[in-house]
Amino acid sequence: MELINELITPFNENKEIDVDVFNKLIEISISKGNNYQLLFSYLGDGYLITQEEKIALIKSINSSYLNRIIYFFQLSNEYNDKKEINFLLSSNIEYVMINPPTNCFYSQNGLFLYIKNILKKLKNKKIILMNSPLNCSINFHFQTLKKLIKTNNNIIALYENGFDKSLICLLKHHFPTIKIYVNESKLNYALNNFLDGIVSVSSFIFIDDYLTVFDDYQNDYTNTLLIDYLLFVHEILCFSNNSTIIKAYLKKLGYSSMNVRLPLVIEQNDIENLDYLI
Repeated sequence: MELINELITPFNENKEIDVDVFNKLIEISISKGNNYQLLFSYLGDGYLITQEEKIALIKSINSSYLNRIIYFFQLSNEYNDKKEINFLLSSNIEYVMINPPTNCFYSQNGLFLYIKNILKKLKNKKIILMNSPLNCSINFHFQTLKKLIKTNNNIIALYENGFDKSLICLLKHHFPTIKIYVNESKLNYALNNFLDGIVSVSSFIFIDDYLTVFDDYQNDYTNTLLIDYLLFVHEILCFSNNSTIIKAYLKKLGYSSMNVRLPLVIEQNDIENLDYLI
């Protein structure tokens, strides 16, 4: 099973991106055993980073790591999407995760046509489609995915960030070569249903625990205690749906540039919960 680390973006005390720490986090994560790094997602502060900053960060990455990078592409509107597409086409990024536009109410046919046009332009990239009911007004129905997969051979996976079991089952049955990823809160389901991977913000630190769970399961042993602990970790670190708590935890572990751009204050309860993890 693959592990995709949902990488946070480090900000220094001036709320500027710390490029050196950013690249160090990628290096550490890959060396620990994470298969891929998902950049600029919601938990990775993607909505707080300008396109110019994203371009500069991608250009700063060691070229030997680029085949381990997944670029999170949050669709917005035709103008903004065109600029991001032009950048992706000029880069050596291989993998792109596409999330439908937020706060837009499309019909399924409208969504199909919109995504089909995007995929046509990104035909040389390997595409992971994402369903995220918390962040989007519309998600892919099976028939829409079916048409997209049949007309675009560069779709390699679906990241089901909700929990549409029917959609997962239909995809596995009709398109067995399409990979299916879920987030870390669905670890048990992923193991029991032989899914392809986990998208996790906690795998940066708890990689050894994930690998132990995977190895145990391959040897016909369900490590319930460790799985429950990882679910507990997820509940604490991802409660706020942004990187605030995650960064507070990494700061406690000694990582630098763990500041946030959002003017948020961490509750005392959350700080006490972080102490449990340490």
